[in-house]
Amino acid sequence: MSESVAAQPAPLTSHSRVAGLFDSDILYSFRRSRLTMLAALVTLLIIVSAVFAPWIAPHNVFDLGQVSLMNSNLPPAWLEGGSREFLFGTDDQGRDIFSTILYG
Repeated sequence: MSESVAAQPAPLTSHSRVAGLFDSDILYSFRRSRLTMLAALVTLLIIVSAVFAPWIAPHNVFDLGQVSLMNSNLPPAWLEGGSREFLFGTDDQGRDIFSTILYG
């Protein structure tokens, strides 16, 4: 009598998975395209700034006690009449535009 033995594939190790990732066409194309790298960098910058917005933003846009209608429609800091307190200026309700952009 003959016995048939089924061939068993060798288990994949984590080293071969990592090596396969670095040898993949997707990662190669990603590293070769400057536009893709720039898009990934901008996306990462937006995500990091949104996550750390409470520590980066000079004003809390959700605290209505800080909002003053006297500060409404102020120009950006680089224009005449602008101040460094509101880098991108304020909107019609007196909220800081830079802080609003950071919070998303």
